[in-house]
Parts: sequence; C-alpha cells; structure tokens
Amino acid sequence: MLKKLNNVQNAIAEQILHDYMKASLAIGEFVSQMNFNCPENIVGHKEQLTYMGGTNWDYESNKILLDECLFIETADIFKNSYTEALVKDLESTYKLGRVRFLTLAPKTNYSWHKDTEESRLHIPLKTTTDSFFAWQEGGELKIDRMREAGGLYLFETKNWHTAVNASKEPRIHLVLNIIGKVDDDG
Repeated sequence: MLKKLNNVQNAIAEQILHDYMKASLAIGEFVSQMNFNCPENIVGHKEQLTYMGGTNWDYESNKILLDECLFIETADIFKNSYTEALVKDLESTYKLGRVRFLTLAPKTNYSWHKDTEESRLHIPLKTTTDSFFAWQEGGELKIDRMREAGGLYLFETKNWHTAVNASKEPRIHLVLNIIGKVDDDG
C-alpha cells in the first residue's frame, strides 16, 4: 500500500536536498545509499555515511543481520541540519530505525523484493513522472507514483515491490524505516 500522508514544506525539502549534496561533496563521491544515522562509535564522515553493516538480510537463515534499533547516532555532517530537524519531528510519532538517502540512477530499477520492516516513510527530494513504485497486494499488481517533491508517503514494504526510474534524471528520496509508533508498548 502506498499512502500520501502530507507535505513537508517545499523550502525544507530543498534544504534537505542541499544537506544531501553537501554530504556527497564531503565524502567526495556519489553513493546510491547514504546514511543519515548510524550505530554509535562509527567515526569519520565516509564511514558514518556509508556504513551498511554488511548485508542486512541473511538469505540462508532468513534473519536480519543488523538491528534497526542500533541506528541511533546522527552522522556528524547532518547534526544541526534541516534533515535532523525533520527527523526529530517525525520521531514524535514514529520509532525510526535507519534513515538514509536513496538515489536511483536514471534508467534503473531495484530488484523485486520484500523488506524486513513493516513500512517506510518516503520523502521524494528529486523525482519525475517517469519514476514509480510497483508492488503486489492481495495477489494484484499495483503501480503508483510519489509525484510531489516534499510529499510524505507511507509505503508498506513487507509486500513484494520494486522502484523504477525510467527517466533521464536521478531520483532521490529520504527514506525512514519505521520500527514502531511512539505510543506502542515496548
């Protein structure tokens, strides 16, 4: 299921995209996944921004290898940023795990997959009408777009799904893994 929740102010969405570009320049390279947060005791801009803990899913044991709850430390370059302010605001409603920038290069897609989290929040920062999500729901294939840069979307990621960028421009989203609601017990 894909559901639009509301909008982040356009000026803030632009500032968050600026935060992402600043971080890319700081590490001197383009990466398809850039962390906003990381486990404690990870030192150095590049290490904090690109820490993946290895592959998160072990297909043989069918278990996650990295606990989402470990991603509690804001990467140094994002401290006191617009991105940090937005994440703190969303943390008043959601318990968040990894928060990262995902960039899907032009004319590419992700594999057909399921994620370990129940759902994620997506905030498109740079998007086009030629980018879309496809997912399976109740045996039916669904397709939709996150049309608005700065929109806040909830996407259920336990279903089979993929993202496609059929445009000539990169697609950049801020993606926040939800591990619970603030009012949940435990």
